[in-house]
Amino acid sequence: MDGLEVGVNSDDVWLRGHARSDSLDALLRALPAVHRYHWEKDHSLRPLGSRLASARFPVLSWQSLRTWLQVALPVSQFPAVKPPSAALRLVPSGEMQPANAALVPLATWVAWAQTAPELRLKPLRFATATDGRCLVIGTPLPSIPGRLFVAREGIIIPAGTAWSPAVSTLTLRRLFGTPDQDTVLWDEEGIRHLSSELIIPASRANARATAASFSDLSP
Repeated sequence: MDGLEVGVNSDDVWLRGHARSDSLDALLRALPAVHRYHWEKDHSLRPLGSRLASARFPVLSWQSLRTWLQVALPVSQFPAVKPPSAALRLVPSGEMQPANAALVPLATWVAWAQTAPELRLKPLRFATATDGRCLVIGTPLPSIPGRLFVAREGIIIPAGTAWSPAVSTLTLRRLFGTPDQDTVLWDEEGIRHLSSELIIPASRANARATAASFSDLSP
């Protein structure tokens, strides 16, 4: 391509070379040209096979063939479609994991905590909701009425369920936008974020303070 120039007008594409060579002649002969010329020193054009110059280049803007011939990938005939995201959901699980969290009535929890030995309270933590429920986390759980859950690396879901697709807890946290130190409670009611300061150690003093904040539970 070196030494070749291209000029384009509204009707034609012109191709010319400054130095003649066997390789250039072979290249030009392979093109489906409408007319072929010898380029004379006075810039006249002599038709191939003729002894007389009979034409001249039209007024064109010339550029090297390498510059003019820009290679590009063809446009796809089938527009790309982004695959739909898989819907994250809770599904029944065939693998039953031991429950280590429970959602219980706050009054029931406070009554149990007031009489439970300190040894039973020590491994537990709890968080209180404004609707009168209490989330108890730890093992062994107290034997009081409530719904059982499984806590796994700060993600708490109903016992007997699993999330689908089975992504890692780290991926779930990123999807939920939950800091590492916080907890997520996820059930059919939705996804609730529990900041770390809302979950406090289980003790008789904390149970009494919690009861005092609810008038219907106060002595």
